[in-house]
Amino acid sequence: MKLFTRSLPCAARIWLLIFWGLAVLRLPAEIQVNSITANLVTVHFDQPIDPASAGETINYGVFSKQATGGSTLSITNAVVQSDQQTVALYLNNPVSEFYAIGVNGVAGTNNNLISATNTGVLGDLTSTLIATNGDPTAAGDVVPFFNDTFNLSANGSDIGGTADHGQFINQKNNGDFEMIVQVTRLDNTDSQAKAGLMAREDLTPGSRMVGIFCTPVINGTGCTIQIAIRSTAGATAFTNLTASVSGLRWLRITRTNTTLTTFYGTDGLNWTTLGGITSNFSNTLYVGAAATSHKVGVNTTAGFANFGVFGTKPGAGIIPIPAISIYQRTNLVISWQRTPLDYCPQATTSLLGNTNSSQNISNATQWAYVLYPVFDTSITGTNAAQPTPARYMIIPMSLVTNQALFIRLARVERLIPDPISVTPGLILSQASGSMVTTSPSGSTIGGTQIDTSTALAQNSVPVLCPVGHTYQFTTAPSASSLQVCLLVRNFPAAGTSTSDGSFTAGSYKSQVTLTPVSPNTGYTFVAAATPAVKPSACNPIRVQINIK
Repeated sequence: MKLFTRSLPCAARIWLLIFWGLAVLRLPAEIQVNSITANLVTVHFDQPIDPASAGETINYGVFSKQATGGSTLSITNAVVQSDQQTVALYLNNPVSEFYAIGVNGVAGTNNNLISATNTGVLGDLTSTLIATNGDPTAAGDVVPFFNDTFNLSANGSDIGGTADHGQFINQKNNGDFEMIVQVTRLDNTDSQAKAGLMAREDLTPGSRMVGIFCTPVINGTGCTIQIAIRSTAGATAFTNLTASVSGLRWLRITRTNTTLTTFYGTDGLNWTTLGGITSNFSNTLYVGAAATSHKVGVNTTAGFANFGVFGTKPGAGIIPIPAISIYQRTNLVISWQRTPLDYCPQATTSLLGNTNSSQNISNATQWAYVLYPVFDTSITGTNAAQPTPARYMIIPMSLVTNQALFIRLARVERLIPDPISVTPGLILSQASGSMVTTSPSGSTIGGTQIDTSTALAQNSVPVLCPVGHTYQFTTAPSASSLQVCLLVRNFPAAGTSTSDGSFTAGSYKSQVTLTPVSPNTGYTFVAAATPAVKPSACNPIRVQINIK
């Protein structure tokens, strides 16, 4: 395999040529693509869109390497959402972990036709129907607007009593955690319809569980906040109600050792404790957002924003070890086994001090993230000698001619491989430990006021990518409510700084695009939220770095 050889099937190449051959004189635009369930993906535009053209399936293309036949997926329906910037695409077959979406012919601002493409990453969450026979009658849809914002349709008789019936968006979590969500919508199918947070031992209807829920807002005034605790499997859940509160609320569940506690609030920062339990719940719990219509066969729609789980995840203790080999005497191959958490190669040409000391592995003059294309053996089907599933990267030996090269793997929030020839890259955040608190040089970025206490940076770790490409830094994967400004500068600090305080990526997301002057030129960045919304540990600032 040569360094930039792509492995798109012939049918996909033909589709891309046909689809993008029509893109002459189209308006450049940014799109974000999201998915929680594999048969429904969404496209979020950086501007309002025309509902008629946005609802035409012919204006979209979805490609996923692991799809049936390895080519374009059929889109059965395109539904414009209420924000007039998001379109849900229903698919005939599921996407894989990574996929590409192209848009061509959707009318945007001033009726300009939009042409754009982006890489999608299947979410870490699982949509589960908690049910007994015929209750609920069918699983609901999950329509994501951003990584942390989605609508969930659900029916079912109730969550509570001796058994639960509804839809549950969840992930496993080991040990302590903090989980926060803002309930933004709950259609009034019944006064006891529910939307909120839940932690449970298993996915059977009678599982032990702790939940906190909002009921619908009645006549535009108030709702009740309820907690449900089932301390014995199959027993009736204890339910506690607060007094009526105005509007839907922020909800929170925490676990500390054996104590689970529920909270509600108005701003995601200040909390009122509602109740909880100290019990010998399993160390591993399913945690997430849940909804029920309280009417079998009748769907309600619940809206959730700022959803996040922060805690010890399964597989946190598994750290892969990189292997390095030489390929055709011209390239180095870095390979490592897939683990539940993601890692990206870092390289340096110099370590400080005694090289026999075990402490020197982290004492480098400059560790750089290596963003050459990353391949996955389970996707490409090549390089069968590598563990499966596994990652591997090929970099030219000319990059390190006549000098030592030290390689390590660094924890990142998400590494985006290149199985579909679209924007490989990585996502960094303080939640994964890959961004650290910094002191910005001023109180503004790009002329926009920032909350200096939220400033995060990669101060000493540049990014290394092939010459002839550009870096695109964007805060788009950050929480939907955050207004995050971005500053990017040469590494080291001397040199040109480029900032975006005008949110050019749309929806209060900043974006800076730069072209390296040589293969080993790196950049550092500073990201900070504006004073409008202060992020929490469950609502981290994220920066995604793509190669264009």
